[in-house]
Amino acid sequence: MKKPIWLLDIFYALASLGCLLGRLSDAPLDQQLDYSCKPLLMPILALRFYWSLPQNARKNDLLFVLALLFAWGGDVALMLGDAYFILGLGSFLLMQLLYSYLFFQRRSWSSFLGRRPIFAPLILSLAFGFYFLALPKLLEDPILPFAVALYALALGSMSILALTVYKKQAAKTLGALGLGAFLFLISDLMIGLNAFVYPNFFLAGFGIMSTYTLGQWLIVWAYPKLNS
Repeated sequence: MKKPIWLLDIFYALASLGCLLGRLSDAPLDQQLDYSCKPLLMPILALRFYWSLPQNARKNDLLFVLALLFAWGGDVALMLGDAYFILGLGSFLLMQLLYSYLFFQRRSWSSFLGRRPIFAPLILSLAFGFYFLALPKLLEDPILPFAVALYALALGSMSILALTVYKKQAAKTLGALGLGAFLFLISDLMIGLNAFVYPNFFLAGFGIMSTYTLGQWLIVWAYPKLNS
């Protein structure tokens, strides 16, 4: 029986909408809406991903589900406040390392990045440009300069490796994968800007969550199609 993946997409869209609406104001009910919906996002995507896998899926592809569980851990940790920031950072770092490993397994010189290598230094410049902006604030803590540097490197590398994935006659899928990874990069950079450079900048929460939810969905939509 064909699984109703479209139904999970509806649930994910509703949960994402709840998060976005909850971040448009500081009213207690709006915050409660955000906190109620955010923990649902990654479990829905993990189930969607699992249902999307063909029967001949490689064992490595199941690591993707683990990556989404680490993303869920990061989501929950960041909801708990500043005291859990490093824990959330570490959980998302593990997600990015798994994503990077899976993308690396499908690399090809025929990929977008193989044909346009200039994008690699551009992406790393974006990631570390934020890092140097945040460095004065990071230096107030003995751990954060090293932790955020490692995170920025992993974040940029994940986005770069997404552009090395290649499958012949799958331009739409590869485009969605690359865009999803880039949106995730932008979302995390906005988290960093909000935390260390420009606190509470205009529509910070809305921008962070909109790029995050769309970016993750695009990656989860695209990756299983590489097996078909």
